[in-house]
Amino acid sequence: MDETTGMSSRLAHPQEATASLVSSLSSLAKLMADEALVEEKIQASQDALAAVKKRISESLVQSYITHGANIDMPEDLMSQEQYYERLLLALQEMKRDLAQRMRPLELQIVEANRAYLRESFDLNIRKLAHCLERIDEKTLACRQHLDEYNRIWSELQSVNERLVQLGASPLDLPAGPTGGDLGEMIRLRLEHLRSMGKI
Repeated sequence: MDETTGMSSRLAHPQEATASLVSSLSSLAKLMADEALVEEKIQASQDALAAVKKRISESLVQSYITHGANIDMPEDLMSQEQYYERLLLALQEMKRDLAQRMRPLELQIVEANRAYLRESFDLNIRKLAHCLERIDEKTLACRQHLDEYNRIWSELQSVNERLVQLGASPLDLPAGPTGGDLGEMIRLRLEHLRSMGKI
């Protein structure tokens, strides 16, 4: 139970929106990790392909120097080049697929955030209403205390009047407001507490 509002603490965090957000974030994090791994493989394949192309170029230059225009294509290097080119195409397709799968999750996360904020807003609206209810309860309780205060004050005045009738001096009554409406009493008590530095 929330000591400030009296509301159940389990309502403090909108559960449904939070669960949806956590689920979407978890899925997105996994896809982002997969995307990072694919990106690493793409970079490695590009580096390997660049190295193969460089070796092919060097081999062709050397063959031209040695044999003139009658150049022999290095088949093993050409095969490696084709392999890495196919690998790059496959990896880039994987990256595009991951991007397509990540987009809906990103939208889900945005929507889950919206839902969480809306639920949090509604929750705090209810808490505000509850606070006002508690203020109203305390105000009504003040009304009862004011009635009791005025009743006792009147009784003390009656006692003093009887003392005077019996030839005695009246007793001192405590300083304080008497009568008046509830709003005036609350105002006076607030001024009193403020003068004492309590508020």
